[in-house]
Amino acid sequence: MSELFRAVMLPLAMWGMLSALLLQLIELRGLLIEGGASRLRLATLAFALGVVLIQRLSVEQGESPARQDGFYLGGAMLLFALVDAFNWRGPAPPMLVFLVNVALLGVLWWAGHKITAACAMSARASKRVSRT
Repeated sequence: MSELFRAVMLPLAMWGMLSALLLQLIELRGLLIEGGASRLRLATLAFALGVVLIQRLSVEQGESPARQDGFYLGGAMLLFALVDAFNWRGPAPPMLVFLVNVALLGVLWWAGHKITAACAMSARASKRVSRT
């Protein structure tokens, strides 16, 4: 049961924490930039799941494979932020929309790394305790 929790429930809980943070940040973004939030919600929820999975990969297999996947995920999200900013025509200038979206993704990446690292450290500690 403990292995199932570590493998399935812990990443889902981390994704839930990141998703809650993400949805609050998108609401704050709405104060500065109107519109375009539904596309951003869907993309960043997928991005949050990718962040959690890449951080779990780094815990399980080391930094090298995770760093490459993280690079690709970051590039894809930067491309999404760029396309989203310049395709959506709203009252805010596209460069401002792009910068706010990138800042939102940066906060999400940082928080995802911190949450996942803390949960991984907690899981390793509980694994050591359960062995003794």
